[in-house]
Amino acid sequence: MERKVHQSSNWRVWRGLRVQRHWMPYLFVAPAAITLFFGLAPLVFSLSVSFVSWNALDGMAAFEFIGLENYRWVIVVDDWFGKALFQTLWLLIVGSFFVQVSAISLAYVVHRYLGRYLRALVGVYFLPLLVPSVAFIFVFKMLFAIGGQELPTIGVLSALLIAAHDFSIAGVQPLAWLFPARPISWGRYMDAIWAFSMWLRFTGWNMMWYVAALMTMPTEQSEAARLDGAKPWQELLYVTLPYLRPTLFFACSVSFVSAMVDIGSVGEYMHWLAFRIGDFGATSAIAIIVYAILAAAVWILWRFICGRPDALALTPAHTDETAIGLASQPSRRAVLIQRLKQWLLAPDQNASRLRGFDGLRAIACLLVVYHHLCQRIDVSMAIPWVLQPLINLGWKSDAGVCLFFVLSGALLSHPFWTRYLDGGACPSLRAYAVRRFARIAPAYWLALGLSVAGGLIWFPTAQYVVERAAAGAFFVSALHYVTFFPAEMDPTLWSISLEALCYVMLPLMLWPLWRAGRTREPQRVARYLAMVLIGLQLAHFIIVGVFMTDRVDKGWAYGMIGGAKEWLPYWNPASFMTQFMLGSYAAFAIARRARDHRPIAADEHDQMALWALAATGFVFAFLGQMGVPSLLTRQPYITPILPALVALLLYHLNFSARMAIVFDNRVFRYLSTISFGVYLWHWPVMELLRIYWVPTFRMFGVTSGTTWLMLSAAVLVLSCVLASLSWHCLEKPILRWARRSSVSGLY
Repeated sequence: MERKVHQSSNWRVWRGLRVQRHWMPYLFVAPAAITLFFGLAPLVFSLSVSFVSWNALDGMAAFEFIGLENYRWVIVVDDWFGKALFQTLWLLIVGSFFVQVSAISLAYVVHRYLGRYLRALVGVYFLPLLVPSVAFIFVFKMLFAIGGQELPTIGVLSALLIAAHDFSIAGVQPLAWLFPARPISWGRYMDAIWAFSMWLRFTGWNMMWYVAALMTMPTEQSEAARLDGAKPWQELLYVTLPYLRPTLFFACSVSFVSAMVDIGSVGEYMHWLAFRIGDFGATSAIAIIVYAILAAAVWILWRFICGRPDALALTPAHTDETAIGLASQPSRRAVLIQRLKQWLLAPDQNASRLRGFDGLRAIACLLVVYHHLCQRIDVSMAIPWVLQPLINLGWKSDAGVCLFFVLSGALLSHPFWTRYLDGGACPSLRAYAVRRFARIAPAYWLALGLSVAGGLIWFPTAQYVVERAAAGAFFVSALHYVTFFPAEMDPTLWSISLEALCYVMLPLMLWPLWRAGRTREPQRVARYLAMVLIGLQLAHFIIVGVFMTDRVDKGWAYGMIGGAKEWLPYWNPASFMTQFMLGSYAAFAIARRARDHRPIAADEHDQMALWALAATGFVFAFLGQMGVPSLLTRQPYITPILPALVALLLYHLNFSARMAIVFDNRVFRYLSTISFGVYLWHWPVMELLRIYWVPTFRMFGVTSGTTWLMLSAAVLVLSCVLASLSWHCLEKPILRWARRSSVSGLY
């Protein structure tokens, strides 16, 4: 009887709950709603405070509405926020990129090959995240001796490097040429150091998420890819990565927020501005700007990684068939734009030219000119910080020289590879020498002679004028820091000597292939080129170790000779020949693929060219440094990473459909034709404008953005005019004579 009563009471309780069943959905979403409220309330409060002038110590009654003044001050006036934001965004993009690449690669290798050690490895990589942020940052400051007087003057890492330098056996220091003799100034590498700290701290955390995703991944697609003969990297790229897109979106989003909060400079600047200065209005405006940037970054990740959001998907409109005939005619403006587009993208009639090369040469020329123009503007006074990234990119765009070397290596070696793969004899070296001499020497000698004469007039205090001019005339100026810049009036001529040395070295590098035997196996060529590249890299580091310049009068403060002493021996023929041979590798791949009977999928090459262009731009924008060797490779222009990406871009551009047409437009084709003259004459034009028009048009001297734009336009127009005259009156006639006088054709 008691049991029945107990069951009846339980039934009434459950029946009461069933009556209130319509409240259950609200109960389930209550935690999310509460979290959303506590997240939105500070955001709404910050948004309201960003429109007022307020010091928290004065209470809520001290609100003074000032409209958008806080935003105007933050965006236009406050350079400190711009610097902090750029540093944080650099960490956010570069650090997150390396974190995700490392985490995905480690997770794939561990899941596929090291499954039995899965827990131990994940724990080891996850361990740095358990260290508190304060302790983690303090350890890095101890390692690199940065910030704070309580830290030692020589960091742990510098002490270890100096100890390796001083290590000796029987009085001989075998490692002295590899390691520094004095403490390294790590301050110039702070961005890279914090990016490395972000990589070390968050790689294990992201790896854990990717391992968890791979454990739930179906094995059918991977097994099918292996049966079809896919290699591990192809399986990772085409099978695993598409499956990891949702996890990649989540991991990147959280890494972005963590980088902004834990490691970036924006949080520190906001804390200083609010609690040290008391300007909560400007701090709130910064918070809203940062929130908008993070929201845009997350949306971009969602849009381009995890597919287009459903809310933004556009369904095709259903048009009435009767309305087609009533459609209005295109406007006159649309017709003009269409005709201009057709004229601009008209294909080149010369089918023998390598596709996409002209466009890339024009881009290289514009990058070099833009770099030298950006050196003459005072960024802090001329433009607001919002536009300063354009100038920062200009400072790094001296990498256009690298593009020139890769292009020259590809163009000059392509005829050699064509003959080699067709089983023919080596092209005539006499014809090669005559045409290279005719292409470079006349215009270069004219520019050098006029620059030396102008230097005697406008730079009377220049040193070693005769020696520098003589070395430049014989194309050996790059072998010593005194003669590295052959003319004070046109220092850009330094690269011509290095390029001429590469012209001489190219046939010497390729000649052994004809002497090795009659078999023309592409695999053997690929192995030979890899050995050549490795040998050039070893030669570079030997040159740096043996021929390092002393510290006397070294640096740009001592003029061009002191600046050349800073560059050498890093700017040496071995490093630039590496760029040249990477272009030759691209030409070999193009010649080999052109002789393959398989159909060429132009759409795939368009996609790969786009990815190669994005990777090149990423490395150029975030890893490039102006006028110093790369931190990663200790070579100019991030060699061999950047020239290898350019070579990959050249290969895919040549077989692409749309990308090659866009690159080889009419304007770029003509600019490519006169690019050598533009390179030779743009610096003397800038100097003449400085002497006779705007005296402040010197290094970091222009303080007006409008004046700088006018001068830049004048430099570009005048340089193109002089280059056109040089091409039509000097270079083209001599090249035509050289082709007629050659014993055998090279092209």
